[in-house]
This record gives sequence, C-alpha cells and structure tokens, in this order.
Amino acid sequence: MRRLTTERVATTLLLSLVFALASRLPTDTDVWWHLRAGEQIVHHGFIRTDSFSFTMAGKTWVDHSWGAEALLFGLWQLAGRWGLALFTATLATLGMWLVHRASSGSLLVRGPALLLGAAAAAIFWTPRPQMLTFALTALLLWLLHVHKREGRDLLWWVPPMMAVWANLHAGFAIGFVLLLGSLAGEVLGHLLDRKGTDVVPWPGVRRLALVTAVSVGTVCLNPYGWRILAVPFQTLGIGALRDYVFEWQPPDLHEPSTWPFALLVLALLVVLALGRRRLDWTDLVLAGGTAYLAFTATRNIAVFAVVATAIVARHLAGLAEDRGWPEV
Repeated sequence: MRRLTTERVATTLLLSLVFALASRLPTDTDVWWHLRAGEQIVHHGFIRTDSFSFTMAGKTWVDHSWGAEALLFGLWQLAGRWGLALFTATLATLGMWLVHRASSGSLLVRGPALLLGAAAAAIFWTPRPQMLTFALTALLLWLLHVHKREGRDLLWWVPPMMAVWANLHAGFAIGFVLLLGSLAGEVLGHLLDRKGTDVVPWPGVRRLALVTAVSVGTVCLNPYGWRILAVPFQTLGIGALRDYVFEWQPPDLHEPSTWPFALLVLALLVVLALGRRRLDWTDLVLAGGTAYLAFTATRNIAVFAVVATAIVARHLAGLAEDRGWPEV
C-alpha cells in the first residue's frame, strides 16, 4: 500500500479517462480496406501488386502498412469491432502514458496538460495503422527525453524500433522528423546558447546523429527494401489527397473537434509568455515543426499534441515553481 500514492492513483484515473475517450467502435471507412488487405496478407502472403482496384490492377504496390493490417485482421477475427476498439484505446493510452513520462512537474500541472493533449490528439484516434505511429511517436519522444534530460543513454533502442515501425506504417517518417529536429535543435543550442543547461554535450549529439544514420538502414529491413523510403514522399505528392481528403487538409478551427488543438496551441504560448524559462532550441524546433505539420494537415494534430503536451507540462511546472504554487 506504500506505493499507492495520491499521484499514482490520480494518474491511473487520468489514463482511465484517456482509455474511455479512445474506446470507439470503428466508423472510418478506411478501416474496412485495411482489414481486407490484412486478410489477403494472412492467407496469401505479402502484397506486391494491386489486386483490389480496377484502374491500377496488377501495378506494383508497396504496402507500407502490411504488419498493422495483419494485426488488425487478427484482432477482427478474435473479437470483431470490440477488438478494434480495444486496439485504439490501448495504443492511445500507451502513447499518453509515455507523454506523461516525458513530462515533469506535479499532478496539478501534468494532469491538465495530459487531458488537453489527449483531447487534441483524439481527433483521429481510429483503428487504423496510424495508431501505431501515434504510440511509437510517443515512445521515441520519451527516448529522446531521457537522453537529453535524465542522462540515460537508451538511443540504441531507436534503430530496431524504427525497423519495426517501417513494417507497420509509413508514419516512420515522423520518427525521422523528431530525430532530425532534435539533432538540429542541439546543434543550434551549441552554436547559439553554449551555456544553456539543457544542451546535450557534443558526444551525445554525435551519438544521436549516428543513431539517426543507422536508422535509415534499419528502416529498409522490410519486405520491400529501400523502396519504403520513397513512400512518404510519394504520398505527399498525391494532389488528390490534399484536395479531397479531410484529414490531409488544414484544420478548420470552426469545427468543435479542432478546438482542443487550438487550446493546446494557446496553452503553449501562454506558459511560454508567463514563465521565466526560455524554450530551449530542441523544443523550439520540434514544437515549431510539428505545429507547421498540424496546420497544413489535420492528421498531424496528434503528432503536435505528443510534442506540445510534454513542453506545456514542463514549462507549467517551472511557472508553478516560480510562483510558489503547492505541489501534489
């Protein structure tokens, strides 16, 4: 019972709320397409040509979500729609728990930040492969956090994680956005803020660069080899996505579903304006970069939420310390 502290109980309740928020029966039409592809993979092996459409039948197809589709089909076979709902809720809760671990401060600051971040990210919590990208984005953010702020070197977990990610969803590109953004932020910190307390020493920066380079190679460990690297760029080049698909369009802030995102952006600006601590260069690059992605495509709001929630919690904790607010 000694471990049953107020903060742990409250954190469990908060994560239970996240689980409940994410427990949804599938309504997205893409779900059924992924299930059909998963069935094809389970019964006939890797998909290498298009056998589903009329106009592209027989064309070469790099199915970047093959692992996630096989997993979704297995859950569908075991538990139907409820299995898919459990898939979504579990990954959403895992992701937000990792964001919680990458945050700092007492329950009074981390709790509200966590709920606001979850509400913002929930806009596209559906049983699709992108849920695995959400959880893996949070895991990578936590690995970068402990390397930068806790002095624990867990970076060598990144290359195998990226290999797994590349077999689940083309969202592995988000992993490289975080890695390269962190690398750029640390280099800028050394060049422009050498006395900063949060700047990673040069050996750590070189290790991060090496891990990023190795990850490019491990990503190619998939049924389609190096061709997987081109998939994110090819997807961004499809004009019809930006023109006709809602999730690829900029967020409409008139829609209630985007209001938590707007509040999260506002919260980030407020804690930075009121607090005495500056935003370090890595947080600036990651927050600015993911905010740009979110404002250009609604589907990227969840990525921004993962990054911004931890930053808001850290700076809110600093603000609470400066003002002498009580801790819980």
